[in-house]
Amino acid sequence: MLPDAWEIIHDPTRGLPEALKPSLSSLCQEIVSLSTRIEEIEAQLEALAKQIPAVARLRTVQASACSRPPRYTPSSATSPASLQAATWQASLA
Repeated sequence: MLPDAWEIIHDPTRGLPEALKPSLSSLCQEIVSLSTRIEEIEAQLEALAKQIPAVARLRTVQASACSRPPRYTPSSATSPASLQAATWQASLA
């Protein structure tokens, strides 16, 4: 998807307004930067998982936790994870 976006941004025949090109270019650069950071963190977690069994177990939970909304309790309602989950749930609506 990102290569297509770059092509559209830089192809004058696509009809993309010039006013949008700087913002869209910046967003594409941000996506590349975030993707690189995610890859770095994944590599760090993978290395830690080899050393610390608890990290390996948590990495297996990650996939299933992202596939369904978390359960809320009064004590967790204002935690950063709960706020992030609420944002995620709102994006599905």
